[in-house]
Amino acid sequence: MYIILIIVILLFIIIYCYKHKEYFINKNQLNSIDSLDYQIITNWDEAFEILTNENYLLSFNKSDFYARDIIPPNQDTYKQIIRHKIKDISSSEDKAFRWMINSVKELYPAIVKSSKSSIWNHYLCDFKIIKGDQIDERMPHTHMKTIIFDVEYFKELVNNHKKNEINLMLMEQSETLIHEMGHLLERNNPIINNFFQDVYLELGFLPIATEQFINIVPDKFRFRIRSNPDELPNLQYYWWKKNQDDEDFYLPLALYTSDKPKYLTDTEMSLLIFKEENGKYIYQKKINIEDSDYYKFLGITNNNYHPKEIVPEYLAMWYLSIVEGGALGLDMTSKGFKIFETLVQKNFPI
Repeated sequence: MYIILIIVILLFIIIYCYKHKEYFINKNQLNSIDSLDYQIITNWDEAFEILTNENYLLSFNKSDFYARDIIPPNQDTYKQIIRHKIKDISSSEDKAFRWMINSVKELYPAIVKSSKSSIWNHYLCDFKIIKGDQIDERMPHTHMKTIIFDVEYFKELVNNHKKNEINLMLMEQSETLIHEMGHLLERNNPIINNFFQDVYLELGFLPIATEQFINIVPDKFRFRIRSNPDELPNLQYYWWKKNQDDEDFYLPLALYTSDKPKYLTDTEMSLLIFKEENGKYIYQKKINIEDSDYYKFLGITNNNYHPKEIVPEYLAMWYLSIVEGGALGLDMTSKGFKIFETLVQKNFPI
């Protein structure tokens, strides 16, 4: 009788633990190191739908079409052109990409130990990839759960694979992968999304209501803002303030240098400065980001015009500094990075 009772109790415990196993797993250790994987989108119609999603195209202004050489500048022309820019990923490119993924996996324990954070566990997730030919001027970018890499990216990756140039691959292609995956995580992982929002606030970024943004930004700037799929699907602009006592409000933007830019890189990384008067924000002047305290505070030379670019860049540069012993685009002593590093280690301890 007692034996039967003990067996029943043990079975009950086993069943309970199985059904509630999430309570016995550290939230920072949910993914195994084998979880990081990718899917190649081989269906061109599926790739086309991702690249021409309505949310993205609605974010375009006329300057965005000109910068992509879409003439006449409209959605129909864009769709006609983009279909021919989708390319197949070859077996050698797939092997090289797999080589990169496996190399990152091998370094993973050292990255966690060196950064004193388990946030990298969240990078162990599935994602999709599309190969494009000169889409968005060869710049890697993301849509929902998909990363778009250019033919040149794969060409360099395959070359590094053939020569077994692991260091070059880590410094170039894998760093790009880490940055782009930061966008996927913010978009699709609630834990990371909530954490990023907290980081924005701690760095001094305050969200601006869309209606307010439209009303206060001069048209000569508003219609020259470069669209960025990495900031979608929920487009949000932000003020930046040095501190609570500072009277100035800074609005970081990537602005085209003309109404009809020839390239996506025909931009100025700018800060529009406003003052608040009687509850209204009054435009004062525009300055270059590089000439500002904002630039010194953040300590990164690239992707510093929007918080949704800044945090993935911090993570990518931090990763690079660990695997390569340094990152030229990051000042790890900057106040902004120190705030970020502290928050990551506090919220995602080992």
